[in-house]
Amino acid sequence: MNKGRRALWAAVIGLIAWFVLMMPVGVLGSSNLVWGEPNQYGRVDVPGTAVLHLPAGTVDITAAVYIPGKGNETVTLPIPSGLSVSVAPVDGGAQPVVTEAIGTSDNTTDNTTNAIRTVWKATITRDGQYRITTGGSFTGIGIHPQLWFGHGPPLPGVYVPVVAAVLVVLGALVWLPVRRWSKRRKSAAAMPADHPVPPAARVSAGPAVHGGGAGLSADQLARLTQLTDLHQRGTLSDAEFRAEKARILDRR
Repeated sequence: MNKGRRALWAAVIGLIAWFVLMMPVGVLGSSNLVWGEPNQYGRVDVPGTAVLHLPAGTVDITAAVYIPGKGNETVTLPIPSGLSVSVAPVDGGAQPVVTEAIGTSDNTTDNTTNAIRTVWKATITRDGQYRITTGGSFTGIGIHPQLWFGHGPPLPGVYVPVVAAVLVVLGALVWLPVRRWSKRRKSAAAMPADHPVPPAARVSAGPAVHGGGAGLSADQLARLTQLTDLHQRGTLSDAEFRAEKARILDRR
């Protein structure tokens, strides 16, 4: 197979591997079915107030509503301009920093909501109890509006194709050296069968010269073995082989 066809086959196999890998990468790294809905720390009605226990770190604040008639379709969830949230530590201390981080809309498996969209991210400096106060209205958009506090999957959906492509490249970088090593090992193992080196005891099986191999020294046997190997490889012609063999045998 020429280099062009090999390159084409490698590209086709790589593309197939990329498509196949996107499924497990998407499910394991970017699916709420594995990581759960982004409400691990609690929910607060809009408008409303509640006290939630929030861990130190970054917390996603997600708008969640039920849109009648939506079905399984993923629709863009509008964020009303009056939507607000405040996060205050119950026992005092550093005020969390809340920054806008509008994300893409997604579906939910929750019974009271069917559409969610990340609106803010809160940086919590200390694990503890926090009073959450929400404001705004989703009238005309949906019913049962809430703000969810939690985290989504570790891998955003837009990065799934990129991660799958990186895994394909890493797999190729590992597989190609292993394949070359395996081919070299098989080739080395096949060398004795492809180029047999006859034992010194069989050197005299050819045309007898001065009584065959009887009385040969170790050096002569080694040279005859090497000579026979060169002849079988085609390095020496029949005439050169006979002449050199006779010269070696004459030196007894």
